Amino acid sequence: MNYNFASFKKLNDVYEPNDNYFLNQQIEYYSKNEPLKGIKILNNTPLTMETAKKIEVLSRSGADITVTNLSFLPVDEDAANIIREAGINVEIDHGEIQDNFDIILDCSAEFKNKLTPRIGSVEITRTGALQFRDDAGLRYPVIDVDFSRTKQIETILGTSEGFIRAFDQLTNIDSYQN
Repeated sequence: MNYNFASFKKLNDVYEPNDNYFLNQQIEYYSKNEPLKGIKILNNTPLTMETAKKIEVLSRSGADITVTNLSFLPVDEDAANIIREAGINVEIDHGEIQDNFDIILDCSAEFKNKLTPRIGSVEITRTGALQFRDDAGLRYPVIDVDFSRTKQIETILGTSEGFIRAFDQLTNIDSYQN
């Protein structure tokens, strides 16, 4: 894909480099290796600045990406504009999204009965995961992120900032000085 990666530089005004250390490492790796080259991904998660950073990572992987927003949440227009300026398709109207994706990154199983991914889906919420779990006729694999160990850490400790504060408290290391 011929994305305009320069548009993501606007995220530098939102995040310090160490705020997204691991994502920045992924960007470096993905830029060199493009492990998702040719894969078509639909991202249906809250369209926020955090999502824009995730989309930056995915765009470096070589994936062909379409971004949408949850039907019940407002769009962060600044984030949507950064993604659009990168040349990535942003389609808010779910009715306009065609059934031609390899992977769907979904939230609340909004696309479960609308599209069938060729490879599979990733669900980030417990409510969505339960919908998939109870579907005996499901024809593709689904990864339940909510059940993962990483998500359990986030759930126990809260946001990434909460994790850093807890880490600092438990280790007596002030990570903000680094």
